[in-house]
Amino acid sequence: MKKIFLQIIRAFYPPFIVYVFQYLAQIFGNVYFRYKHFDSPMHFLGGVSMAMTAYFLLQIAEEQKWLVIKKKTVSLLLIILFAVFMAVVWEFHEFLMDQFFDTHMQPSNFDTMKDLFLGMFGSFLAGIFLMRKKTSTS
Repeated sequence: MKKIFLQIIRAFYPPFIVYVFQYLAQIFGNVYFRYKHFDSPMHFLGGVSMAMTAYFLLQIAEEQKWLVIKKKTVSLLLIILFAVFMAVVWEFHEFLMDQFFDTHMQPSNFDTMKDLFLGMFGSFLAGIFLMRKKTSTS
């Protein structure tokens, strides 16, 4: 059981790395104020990293025989849905930060929609890559 728990924790390393990178870039380089569009690649990479996490979680679930997915398209859809859900949760976080701490993380509806699209696009590309990789190693 401890091994499975550690595998699940490791599955979340990719988004944790992206989060720490953007946090340190802001703390030490003030990048969000110096580079107007720094936010865009971070949301794209967030989608990629969440797709990786979903892929790793699906692998764990299949190894443990918690579920069996026979179609790659279903796995791809689950990966994208997981990443999009996490992007929505992140946008809720930004909204709440703006409301309670006056942070201006969501300057416009356009920015929010762009962020969601970039996260979804990143997860789609990463999901396709990971599914192709899985086929070649299977």
